[in-house]
Amino acid sequence: MKLQVKHSKKYLAKDDNGRAVQNTAADEWIFVSGNNIEIDPTSGDYGRIVLKDSKNSSRCLQPSSNFPRDGWLIELSPIQIGNNSQFWRFILEDKDGFYVIENKNERREEGRNIRITQACMDVCEGNMNNNTVVIVYHINRRTGSDNQRW
Repeated sequence: MKLQVKHSKKYLAKDDNGRAVQNTAADEWIFVSGNNIEIDPTSGDYGRIVLKDSKNSSRCLQPSSNFPRDGWLIELSPIQIGNNSQFWRFILEDKDGFYVIENKNERREEGRNIRITQACMDVCEGNMNNNTVVIVYHINRRTGSDNQRW
């Protein structure tokens, strides 16, 4: 599958360093269960977003921390059993068929006893340029802004 962000109409891709970025050239992804069986992303189930590449099919997207905070990068990492930060689900479909992609792990604020359970994929600062990093960020306005919809 190719994941297109609503605000810029660009696609989810990886850069040369394995970070998630938006780009006009799309990478192919598959959505798989914890048992690495391909599943429907619109099912509401959590799954891994895996790079569809015969050489790298054991790598998936995850925040750069197991407990992501606003602004953490999303990177392509080896699949790890028991790592909930590697699981995502497609939620909050809008009238145009775009979804917010929520991370399973809770988000924590450093130095505070705050836990926020809804963090999602977000194009950093709504930037429209190629190779803008995709980060983990809290869901804006409870339904997600256009740079959080895929």
